Amino acid sequence: MSRFNIAGAAYAVSEEAVRDLINSCELPFLATPMGKGVVPDSSPFCVASARTEALKNADVIVLLGARLNWILHFGRPPRFHPGVVFIQVPLIISYLFKLCAHLRTKRFAGRLRMK
Repeated sequence: MSRFNIAGAAYAVSEEAVRDLINSCELPFLATPMGKGVVPDSSPFCVASARTEALKNADVIVLLGARLNWILHFGRPPRFHPGVVFIQVPLIISYLFKLCAHLRTKRFAGRLRMK
């Protein structure tokens, strides 16, 4: 199966880093509405013209600043492959803080159970 990248959140001002990642790793990508223009649709790695097929056959999807909302059909079959793995990278600082707090709490709770 293919790898697949969805670039979202152009407001993160990370266009150059995302373009470099896609081009150097030759990652197929599909931009969500918020990510349009980060990587041009003329890129040889853009799968917009085969969106349905790309979504159904992806085994890994990296979401850069995008959410699994109605635009992405909540990541559910039949639009997506049932075994697809989502890697969601939040670009909003508040999400990162919440994630870090959650992981610290989970790690702390795990340590309490071990003792």
